[in-house]
Order: sequence, then structure tokens, then C-alpha cells
Amino acid sequence: MEDRELKPYKNFQRIVADPRLLEGKLAIRGTRFSVSFILSCLAQGLSLERIEEIYGPVVKEAVPEALRAAAEAVDVPSQAALTTEQRIAELQLPGLEDLVAWFGYFPTFHDAEVLSVSLDRTGASRIAVHTFQMTNEIDEKGHYICRKHVVVTFVLERIRDLSIEGFNSQNVLNGISLARGSDYYELVLEEIHGLAGKFQADEMRIELDPGIPSGSIYGR
Repeated sequence: MEDRELKPYKNFQRIVADPRLLEGKLAIRGTRFSVSFILSCLAQGLSLERIEEIYGPVVKEAVPEALRAAAEAVDVPSQAALTTEQRIAELQLPGLEDLVAWFGYFPTFHDAEVLSVSLDRTGASRIAVHTFQMTNEIDEKGHYICRKHVVVTFVLERIRDLSIEGFNSQNVLNGISLARGSDYYELVLEEIHGLAGKFQADEMRIELDPGIPSGSIYGR
């Protein structure tokens, strides 16, 4: 991978943000050092001279831009501060608006189950997740009543990178996070028990199949 092919971050000369390098983290051009790593060095009290001694002049010369790039990156509204409409507009993810309409809010996928993962080298890969709305109501067996059951399938076209581990018979999630880069989508599965994964793809969309899937522990 030629250094000149890496995508610069905004109008910076020494900072790049390219999915092929450090998973798209802000990084110092010509190195494999992230901006966050350089910030941690400064936070530990390393001087510019010491940084040059350890990591070389390229890194030292990039420190001023790294500080400015970091300031710009954090000086944005947090996800928690965005309205549902703003998050939908920011992600521009086909099918997301239908998912939000189904629940009436932006779902977290807490306690959801990953049903299947199907990977395709050239076509569409699919990750099917059963999720629902857990209410405060209790049934006669003492279980919380769940409503609005739906199988959400994330369809990923042309996966660029992935990591996956821990698939088992249940795959309960703590949550799902979605992000959109300059020319890719990212899906992160945060596990409680079973599957965990991170996927980056050129394109992504959401498909809905309302109802309780066969074999779900929430079908009681």
C-alpha cells in the first residue's frame, strides 16, 4: 500500500484517515502510529525531543497537526446528544428509518440474539438478529413480557474487514453500534454471551421480518 494512496484527514498534510490503516483511526502519515497514541505519549509527559528520539522525526513534526486534528475530531456533538432524526440522517443507512418506526425509538439491541451469520466473498453477507421491546410487565411465570419482536437482518455488500469470535447456541448481545465512514459502513456486535464481531463493508442495509423466530428463548 503506497503512502500517497492513503486518504488525508480533511486539509491536513501529515494526518490520514483511511480504513486500510489502523481500521480508519486518525494516524500519522508514513507510520503506523495513531493520533490517540501520540496524545497518550504527550499525556505521559514525553517531550517533543523524547518523542523524536523514540519514534523519529516524522512523528515529532506531525505533533502540532495531531493536536489540531484531535481537537476537531472531539469538538462535535456526541451520539447521545443527537436526536433520532439526526442519527438517521447521519448514518444514511437504508432500512434504518423503518426499524426506528417499528419500535418508535432508536433500538439498542440489548439482550438481542444473533441467529445467523452468512459470509460471502463477492456478494451480500447477512447477519440476522432477533430483537424486541422488553416491557416492565410480568407474566404469570414471573418473566418480563416482550413485545414488538422482529428479526433484523444487516445486509453487507463487499466486506472490507471483519473480526468475529465466540459463536454459540444463544449469542446474546449487550448492544449493536452502527457507524458510517467516508465511504464505508461499520457494524459492531457487543456480546454478553456468545458472538462478538466487527464488520466494515462498502454498503449496508437493514431488512425487517416481524415475529418471533423458531427456537428463540423469548418465544415463551
